[in-house]
Amino acid sequence: LVGAYLMYLSMPAITTNVAAAQAGIRATYPSYTPTGYMLSGPVAYSNGIVSMNFTATSAPVAYTVQQARSSWDSSAVRENYIVPNVGEKYATTQTNGLTIYTYGQNAAWVNGGIFYTISGDAPLSPDQVQRIAISM
Repeated sequence: LVGAYLMYLSMPAITTNVAAAQAGIRATYPSYTPTGYMLSGPVAYSNGIVSMNFTATSAPVAYTVQQARSSWDSSAVRENYIVPNVGEKYATTQTNGLTIYTYGQNAAWVNGGIFYTISGDAPLSPDQVQRIAISM
């Protein structure tokens, strides 16, 4: 019974590792998930991309964490993704060696050759977005 419970707890990380291997990238499962959200459905993948959908347990809102292979640095994320998509309405946070660009409840950053985005209609606070980013 204990073994089954431990397997249940580790399933998201296991499915992320399988999806990452299929996508050909080094994807990770966030060790922080805001209270009231849970992984919804399987971890999706395609060539070089891994996506995870998290839904609220008490409201019809969700967010997606996507990871993609990239050669960008933080400046390239700003110039090639943030500014073209959201203009100048973004905030920049630097923490734990990451430069995280947030706009509304969405975010984008790069780390170790992986481009990360958080998007959706979930009312995530800037602190929650930052904690998700750091946990990856």
